[in-house]
Amino acid sequence: MWDENGFYFYIEIEDDTVIQDGALGDWKQDSFYLYTAEDMDYADTVTASGQFANGVYQFALINSDLEMLPRYGDEAACQSAYKTTDKGFVIEFSYTPTDEMKDDVLTAGHIMYVDFQYNDCNVSGTRDGAWGYYNASDTNFTPYLWAYAKLLAQGEAVPAAE
Repeated sequence: MWDENGFYFYIEIEDDTVIQDGALGDWKQDSFYLYTAEDMDYADTVTASGQFANGVYQFALINSDLEMLPRYGDEAACQSAYKTTDKGFVIEFSYTPTDEMKDDVLTAGHIMYVDFQYNDCNVSGTRDGAWGYYNASDTNFTPYLWAYAKLLAQGEAVPAAE
């Protein structure tokens, strides 16, 4: 979802054994990575060190202690909440684009890139799986290969898949 203030995400994970151990590192415990590229003009701009350009973000949403780590982006512009459920956990997450990008990207019809990765930890404290839309091998630094998301106007119907 989106409005004039930012983007909002609701993530529901089904996991029969939720591992919450901050000592493991974010990718070794049950965690959800969200990748966004707000503007397609910047989506193929990644520096040699793997740093994203302006408007391209990676958020590591960790369930232990409501930790949320924007690897690229402003933590002050983000909010997250976490809740365990009888089937796993839920994360609600929002972020506000930079003032420089806000007017351009928070408009109906705007197209951006998105991707995700879920890391699953087993009871012995090792990652036993990673699933994602584009790539689950920790090489998600290729925004132009991610899914497209078009911001619809309020009340606009989602078009049928072809």
